[in-house]
Amino acid sequence: MTEPGEPPGKAVRRRDRHGRGLRGPMSLPGPYSPARPPVDNGRVARFDGIVLDCAERLQRHLGSLIDGVEFAVEDVPSTLPAEAAQLALSTHLPAGTAGANRVVVYRRPVELRVQGRQDTIELVTDLLVEELAELLGRDADELDPRTR
Repeated sequence: MTEPGEPPGKAVRRRDRHGRGLRGPMSLPGPYSPARPPVDNGRVARFDGIVLDCAERLQRHLGSLIDGVEFAVEDVPSTLPAEAAQLALSTHLPAGTAGANRVVVYRRPVELRVQGRQDTIELVTDLLVEELAELLGRDADELDPRTR
């Protein structure tokens, strides 16, 4: 198959056979471009980064008080209590026989309640402070870095 204006006998491969647009990477490495095209990490990675930033800020503020606490993100709670009127946003798990204290933030319920990045940061910080306060038996205002 030849394109109009091409000499006969020369085959031309078309990449857009079904009208779906270009295939393959949009930019390739070269002398005027970076080594890789920029990649959007996606919603999940951005949320994980927000939780990590908030946890690091709390770690700097509280120091050794929360050394034995792990922070985690899950999509949704694995079990739902029958009497719960709404989905939990976060939870804390006291240290078991082989584990450490753990604070878990549930990504999907949090994302449904916020509008943008700043709202997400504020809500995640509130959730982490509340869960840490319950876990450590302290007042939330005492642990919150924004109140000082």
